[in-house]
Amino acid sequence: MKKSWSKACVVLCGLVLLFGCSTTAQSHLEQDISLEISGSVSQTLTSDDFNKMDWTEVDIPRTSKDTEFVVKAKGILLSEVLDYVQADAVSGLVVTAQDGYSQEYDQQMLEEQQNILVFFDDGELLDEDSGPIWLIAPNLPNNMSIKQLINIELLP
Repeated sequence: MKKSWSKACVVLCGLVLLFGCSTTAQSHLEQDISLEISGSVSQTLTSDDFNKMDWTEVDIPRTSKDTEFVVKAKGILLSEVLDYVQADAVSGLVVTAQDGYSQEYDQQMLEEQQNILVFFDDGELLDEDSGPIWLIAPNLPNNMSIKQLINIELLP
């Protein structure tokens, strides 16, 4: 029963992400928000940079401590950020949170097109506990999503 439920959730999540997305190109951030890019490319992305990128809105089903909820996310796809910084030939990433927590994304995880840097949930800027940037990897285990993202290290 649990496997059936898990499969149904994965299929539903995929459909929502596939059909529930919209992309817009307009200014979204008025606050000063920055993200360090390190490794094969060294750059600090600011609100001005983020506002030049294409934004996506998507509903992302999540589970935390046996509680199901939906993040009404507004942000930028990770692939868009990597294109913006011209991160060519990257084999993986190490993503790091403000508290030092980090996860490594291998090439297969990078190819997941729904990974998104979230700035807004339900029209509101993320709160201090989640933001200002929350990298959500909808099709990966919850521990692969990083709240309070401060650095993306590009691995050669």
